[in-house]
Amino acid sequence: MKVYGALSRIGVATAPDHSRRRQADSGQEGGSVGEVLLEEILRTEMEIRECDEKLDSATSKSSMALGELLRLRTTRLELEAYLRGLKFSLT
Repeated sequence: MKVYGALSRIGVATAPDHSRRRQADSGQEGGSVGEVLLEEILRTEMEIRECDEKLDSATSKSSMALGELLRLRTTRLELEAYLRGLKFSLT
């Protein structure tokens, strides 16, 4: 999975990592698939909003490097693709 590799390289937890971490923190073996997917969808939407905020603030100030802008935009696109896959899995 190319997206999982790219997201993990930039420090974004992917669905399997997030699920394992949540299970370890709560001490349970997992919930229903729907609940896990809904939690991951909410977390991913929050990360997309954070990317949007960073992009908005970066475009308002001209001091940010072009490479950083491209990285943020790529991260946002990868998160959107991941979100579409999560929503598809939910149906």
